[in-house]
Amino acid sequence: GIWASTMPDDLPATSRPANAMRAPRAVHKFGGTSVGSASAMRQVRSIITGIAAEQGDGSPLAIVVSAMGGKPKVTDLLIQTVTYAAAGGHEEARSLLGQIRAKHEEAMADLFCEPGDAAERDSLQGELLRDLTDIEHLLRAVSLMRALDARLVGVISGYGEQWSARMMAALLRCSRTPPGGVSWVYLDARAVLVVDDTPTTGVAPLWDQSAERLPPLL
Repeated sequence: GIWASTMPDDLPATSRPANAMRAPRAVHKFGGTSVGSASAMRQVRSIITGIAAEQGDGSPLAIVVSAMGGKPKVTDLLIQTVTYAAAGGHEEARSLLGQIRAKHEEAMADLFCEPGDAAERDSLQGELLRDLTDIEHLLRAVSLMRALDARLVGVISGYGEQWSARMMAALLRCSRTPPGGVSWVYLDARAVLVVDDTPTTGVAPLWDQSAERLPPLL
């Protein structure tokens, strides 16, 4: 199985095996370049499945993925949408969202091109479109207020990791070689992680409270 997550300051996205509560042996991080294209994601899949095969005992894996890199980087595009919106450039922001959509849909079409992969591809595309609609609504509010809020920038820029983690989990589920299969599960860490966010101390994870939220989601 796999537990894939981003770091807390990236608005984490995680995947974890549905049949295990054990802590992973190690956390494996893949940056934006490693997931910057369909071919790069396939290489990451080979690395992950190789690690799982070497372990051979079914113990959980933790995989950290960044947003899609390359040119342009998805995180940079998302941040730029907020900058445009705060300056009143809503149409410019929408244009960038179109680039983000095209980048991900191109990767999805390449990764999930087999007839048996259609359900995964359709699900990913639906989630992407829903997220982009939510982002556009947030940007419209930013455009009306003409204000750039740091917290909102964090929320919007964190979507890139969500999309990468979803695609990687789906790619692993569609793997044609062991240990691919239904044990690879995506879990959104925003539904789990509880933090203490105060102006004086900054963001501090509340581990015990977070741990209580995890079992019902597995």
